[in-house]
Amino acid sequence: MKTALVALPAAFLLVCQLAQSQVATRAPAPIDIKKCMNINCDCNALPSETWKEVCSIKELNLKNTCQKTMAEQIGYCSIHGPEANYLPLSINRETTSVEQSNSVKTINHKLAAIYWAMHKDLEHINTSVKQAKYDEAEQRLETIQANLENLFDFQKKMVAILNDTQNSAKAEQSWRNFAEDTDAVGASLAHIGNELLLTQADQPSSSPAKQAAINILQATGNVYEHVGYGYSKGIRYALSAQAWKSAAESSSTVLKNSPDAAPEAIEHYRYQTATRLHRASYNLLLTKDEEAAKETLEQSQLFVDEKQLGIEKITKSSEDSELITSY
Repeated sequence: MKTALVALPAAFLLVCQLAQSQVATRAPAPIDIKKCMNINCDCNALPSETWKEVCSIKELNLKNTCQKTMAEQIGYCSIHGPEANYLPLSINRETTSVEQSNSVKTINHKLAAIYWAMHKDLEHINTSVKQAKYDEAEQRLETIQANLENLFDFQKKMVAILNDTQNSAKAEQSWRNFAEDTDAVGASLAHIGNELLLTQADQPSSSPAKQAAINILQATGNVYEHVGYGYSKGIRYALSAQAWKSAAESSSTVLKNSPDAAPEAIEHYRYQTATRLHRASYNLLLTKDEEAAKETLEQSQLFVDEKQLGIEKITKSSEDSELITSY
């Protein structure tokens, strides 16, 4: 038995056509405006009006790009202040809660224990590399990086306690101690990584030894970021600038030796190097060495796709900077 086909009412067909039309022309999902507007390059913290102007231009461009690409592409702050977000750095500046039981003495003991463990891991990495046990070396490297985060967390708690007691001098000294002790870790990692890399000059980046060297140098750069941050908090801007340059040297070496890396990784290494060099230039400017600051800033531009809009205003400016002392 055949089923009879019933003609649909014209009004019903019209409703269906309108519904299909609405689906076809439906507006795209709303842009995450809040995410875009939360982009902050911390321009007001920069040492001069010229730097602030260039930074503000970049921040506005980032926000516009964010909105135009539906928050899928944002990019990084290039010229930036120390509290900027959207940076290709590893350091986590978020504040931590301070427990009343965490006395200065207790935290000092914890810091000492972590440093002791890190140096033991460094010895193990060095031995493993010499014995070509690269998997073991990388396992210990992961432990060092985890301990670096623990170390930084305890350091922030220490400083929070000292700040609560209005003891800024001791807080600054604490940051200097942290930077100096962490610098020793970075120097050891840099030595191990660079020596291993020299022996692998003719090897592909995918070889276990060369990959281990690259990973060690990546970790080295992360350590030096923390050193630079600590020295600047301790009002030792020249030492901070040197640490940030060392961090940039690590990431630029990684970039040079990673020709087969994914495009996203290569872009990250490039902008990470540029950002670290910019942070070095920022600290050099705080030492009132304007020429060195401009030179380092120009070096940072070698690692970006094209020269950042307005950079010439800084590198060619002769204005007297009103330097800030907060980081």
